[in-house]
Amino acid sequence: MSNIKKVITTCPRDCPDSCGIIVEVEKGKILRLRGAKEHPVTKGFLCSKMHKYPDLIYSKDRLKRPLLRKGSRFIEITFPEAYSIAAKEIEKTINKYSSKSILYYQGSGSLSAMRLVYARFFNLLG
Repeated sequence: MSNIKKVITTCPRDCPDSCGIIVEVEKGKILRLRGAKEHPVTKGFLCSKMHKYPDLIYSKDRLKRPLLRKGSRFIEITFPEAYSIAAKEIEKTINKYSSKSILYYQGSGSLSAMRLVYARFFNLLG
């Protein structure tokens, strides 16, 4: 009996079709990704970027914490620190130049939930 679980999900990338994905997982590790034939838009298609996703996730070179530039080098910081720095920079820019000085470029997919998050974020900024 196989311990491989099949998980049906959607591509985390934010491109136009929000591809349906079947992920084969064993002991918490992704073994393989394939397109879900039942997906109404992509019908089993899965781009080459997603086929390589497990290699990226398990790469020894993958960044796992935010990095902050200090002179010519980078140091690891925590996510709360990174969010705080980003929030302060956004606030500083808005106070100095107005919220219209921050470019809102929507590059989200046609079926992506992220497009709603981006819109809400920028609406809150003004």
